[in-house]
Amino acid sequence: SAQLLLHNYPAKQRGGWTMEEKIVSLSGGESVRELQQCLRAVKDSELGALITRSAVKGKNIGPLIRAIFKGSPTTEAEGVSRRLLLYKHCIRLCESGDLQLEVVSDITGLLMLETHQLPGPSLAELASLYVDAIKGGSISNGKSLELFPNILTALAATESLAYGKGELSGEEYKKQLINSLCSSRWDPHCVIHLTSMFRDVPVSVEELQFVVEKVLRMFPKLDLQEIPPLVYQLLLLSAKGCKKLVLEGITSYFNEQDQQQREEQKDTESMDVEVVSVPQDQLRHVEGTVILHIVFAIRLDHELGRELLKYLKAGQQGEVGRVLCPFSIALLLSVARIQRYEEQAFDFLKVAIVKSFRDVQVQQGSRFVQDLLTRRPCVSQMILETVKNSVFGWDHVTQGLVQLGFILMDSFGLKPGPFGKAAEAPPANPKTPSQHACQLGGRILLESFKMHEPIRTEILEQVLNRVVTKVASPVSHFIDLFSDIIASAPMILLESSSKVMETFDHLAYLPLNTVHGLLRAVQPLLKVSMSMKDSLIIVLRKAMFSSQLDARKSAVAGFLLLLKNFKVLGSLASSQASQIISSSQIQVDVHSRYNSAANEAFCLEILGSLRRCLSQQADVRLMLYEGFHDVLRRNSQLASSIMQTLLSQLRRYYEPEQDLLPPLKLESCISAQGDQIFLQEPLAHLLSCTVHCLLWYQDLHDHRRTTVEEDEDEEE
Repeated sequence: SAQLLLHNYPAKQRGGWTMEEKIVSLSGGESVRELQQCLRAVKDSELGALITRSAVKGKNIGPLIRAIFKGSPTTEAEGVSRRLLLYKHCIRLCESGDLQLEVVSDITGLLMLETHQLPGPSLAELASLYVDAIKGGSISNGKSLELFPNILTALAATESLAYGKGELSGEEYKKQLINSLCSSRWDPHCVIHLTSMFRDVPVSVEELQFVVEKVLRMFPKLDLQEIPPLVYQLLLLSAKGCKKLVLEGITSYFNEQDQQQREEQKDTESMDVEVVSVPQDQLRHVEGTVILHIVFAIRLDHELGRELLKYLKAGQQGEVGRVLCPFSIALLLSVARIQRYEEQAFDFLKVAIVKSFRDVQVQQGSRFVQDLLTRRPCVSQMILETVKNSVFGWDHVTQGLVQLGFILMDSFGLKPGPFGKAAEAPPANPKTPSQHACQLGGRILLESFKMHEPIRTEILEQVLNRVVTKVASPVSHFIDLFSDIIASAPMILLESSSKVMETFDHLAYLPLNTVHGLLRAVQPLLKVSMSMKDSLIIVLRKAMFSSQLDARKSAVAGFLLLLKNFKVLGSLASSQASQIISSSQIQVDVHSRYNSAANEAFCLEILGSLRRCLSQQADVRLMLYEGFHDVLRRNSQLASSIMQTLLSQLRRYYEPEQDLLPPLKLESCISAQGDQIFLQEPLAHLLSCTVHCLLWYQDLHDHRRTTVEEDEDEEE
């Protein structure tokens, strides 16, 4: 009997077959009747045990299932019942976790081939079985869910099914099941499996919306590490539709997470107790992974990219803060790496930034508007927070940040004045939205430079290239950025000194204002880099004898600036030379350590070069006279050399005759060519410079003498 064969499994009965082998053997014969009779002799519980043992052992499960299908025709009620039993048992078996993956795959594949043979009521029963299992949380590993889409597809093709007291079509019944499923509780562990399953289920737009909304509602209930794979499945599911809903849900979730992080940080600071539900680094790494998933999906589905831009632009019409947050900005900057979206992405950010600054300006200028409107989130703060967050391995965002920074500085920086005149220097406190946007671009680049080593060279090169090439446009905002970079990361600039020295070669061709700003910015580096200082001196000496007047004026401006900053006696000692920048940031080598004696020799050498200017054009000498007084105030120990130089120059135009007033050789100060008169010597500036220097030196001398007398009185 079948019962005896079952109890003796797997051993064969005195040369006989096991029940599994008998069923498989009969299925290979021509007569199906014997197979049906054999299956009738096996009880339902015994049949389940046979299937279980074959599946666990991993042998003959495929032939056994095919044999059961062959011996269970759907034209007979008994056959349908046995097939239904087979499906139910195999579904539970696949979810048990006791089977190998290959066996589960074989079982699922065989069941999928025969699903369309089942009648409507059986399909409805199986579908309800799945729904109840999902509601009850008994779907553990999700392996059996591969079969569910086939059941729903076959169910939708059914003409009519009994539902309550009436009837529904298969499509309507499927809709009811999906609605019921999405309205019930899901076990968080099976959300990813269910989302993946719905990719294979034919659904209408309305049904898809039910599913997507349900999945998005499950986000807060999942562990943070499960979000990236769920987002990946959700993006695949969005190929069916509801792209905007998916993107909006993902963005809103991470926006809420960021807000929660900020609130917890405030609580931590106020209570001096760490209150963090999710570690910040973990959240940032998850956000970075999700952004990569979305960008990858957009590369494959350009409709998704268009929906992202449409979603952001639609939100821009209202409150920008509703759609823009650090996460969505990082996402947009990553999408901007795709060429077809680059221009649109940066244009959107430019408009959003200027609109935000304009709204703030209007709100600050009107008490009525302040009372009427709530304080809106500032886009600039969001972008700077994105820069801060990018330190957690967001390499796909950093390039976009660099581009955005330079786009803002190029678009909203100073423009040439009327008739090519130089524009005014940017104000320290920006007032207009354009000035705020330009300043924001500089802050983005500065913070990115501090945080990301791989892009430092690129930022530095682009800044210096703009300083050198934008001769017709103001570049003071780029020079200010360059100065801030030097102040914040001087050691890195020393490592890139070759690039800075290459820029020195262009000094002779740059406008005088640009030369002033650039040399003022590099002063801290010149104090600690011997090679950079020597390179600049060589360039300035060459410029001093250039055929171009502007080049010679630039050389004078450069030498005067060096004299102001390299103090002689009583200034920095050799061990303090690096403190102008930061002693903790730079370790100065032996050759770069300046002492007062070296500075004095250096300054006297520069003064020797400047004396040669006294034989050049009046404009060059004029710059020298205007600069000597400031040099003397900053470097008092050069007074003797400077006063001697001025005296020597003044003697050339002094007339010693007592009766002559004024005692000056005015003829030597001008020249005439035809009807035109040319100034050969700016005598007024020479006299003014001499008097100012003399008065200042006398005041200094009197102050020192008073100090000495007071010290002597105290000693007595």
